[in-house]
Amino acid sequence: MGFKLKWTRVQYFFRKTYRLLFLNKNKEFYVFLLFLGLSILFWFLQSTQATSQTELSIPLRYGKLPENITVTNELPDCIKVTVRDKGSHLYNYHIHRRKLGLELDLLRWRADDDIGRISLEQFKPIIFAKLKPSAQILRISPDSLILYFVEKEQKDLPVKLNAQVALSRQYMLVEEPSIQPAFVRVYAPSSILDSLELVETEFLDLPVLRDSVSMDVKLKAIEGVHFDQTSVRVHFPVEEFTEVRYEIPVTGLDFPENLLLRSFPSKVVVSFLVSKSNYQSVKAEDFQLGISYRDLIESNEDLQSVKLIKTPDYVQRLSLHPDKVECLIEKK
Repeated sequence: MGFKLKWTRVQYFFRKTYRLLFLNKNKEFYVFLLFLGLSILFWFLQSTQATSQTELSIPLRYGKLPENITVTNELPDCIKVTVRDKGSHLYNYHIHRRKLGLELDLLRWRADDDIGRISLEQFKPIIFAKLKPSAQILRISPDSLILYFVEKEQKDLPVKLNAQVALSRQYMLVEEPSIQPAFVRVYAPSSILDSLELVETEFLDLPVLRDSVSMDVKLKAIEGVHFDQTSVRVHFPVEEFTEVRYEIPVTGLDFPENLLLRSFPSKVVVSFLVSKSNYQSVKAEDFQLGISYRDLIESNEDLQSVKLIKTPDYVQRLSLHPDKVECLIEKK
């Protein structure tokens, strides 16, 4: 289809639409729109006079605490209040809901056990005084607040990573994920603080990794406990790995000077995984295998388990083939 033909059809469409909407013979369309608008207006006016109910978010403001006292649990910014009233009043409440806010003096509810319990039912008269006389308060949620006060009770606790790590094929974690900081300071009433030994992160389910990654992970909230920070930085060192095999001789450990060990076979294959960055560093001399004299003379078994005496820290999934050998004790 040529451009001129396309343009002609577009012009025809707009001319036809113009005639349909704006010529005198289509006045019925405007009459329809007028009555539709009036119907919507009457419906809106009627709905504002009808009684209905809605849930209002009432803001909460908290008074300042002394420097040596803090509340360790997280407090809500607002409460939910279900109100029944005329539609016009409900609309007005939503628009001016900040004026319905409550201010709480927290120390007023501090008890001897350093735990405060506030029943929000007692604030119904205060909230109702800010509403129209025709209003009804049906429900307040939550129905109460719990406050955990602490006077500078604190402890530094280690952070435990709670994560599931999946690695792409031929990739490995070079070392354990690092957490910064490794310890966080926590504040809580002594009755709670004494029972804590560590702080966990929220569960982290990582996608399949094939490269190193760092991320912020939130700490798992504990009721009544306040952390000096809400998250930690976790680094996952990921590299491609390769498999290495060495033949390592089996040596005698703590043998008398006049005796020596003969093992069959005399060497054992050590296989392990190592990251490519450490591949050039690892050597056969970094490994030592042995069997102790005491274990040998006290054993009644024909085959003795080979012990791994020395190995680099950066190798993983190390295995011995075979892991047991025949042994003889000979005089020098």
